[in-house]
Amino acid sequence: MPTPPTTTTKIMALIIGILAGVIGALAAILIGQHMEATGMECVCYSALSFVGTAMFVYFIEEKLGLI
Repeated sequence: MPTPPTTTTKIMALIIGILAGVIGALAAILIGQHMEATGMECVCYSALSFVGTAMFVYFIEEKLGLI
């Protein structure tokens, strides 16, 4: 049976999830601007991409037993 994750491991896993969400949001902004979307559309795209990417990474980390 594997040992439970330490507090440091949990914190690092959450930080990695947040950073992955930020990268997803930045990519959505860049693609939205390239496709000539309005400012509000770019904000909506980036918000949804942040939440989707961060939660995807969180679920993967949960399945791996890091959280």
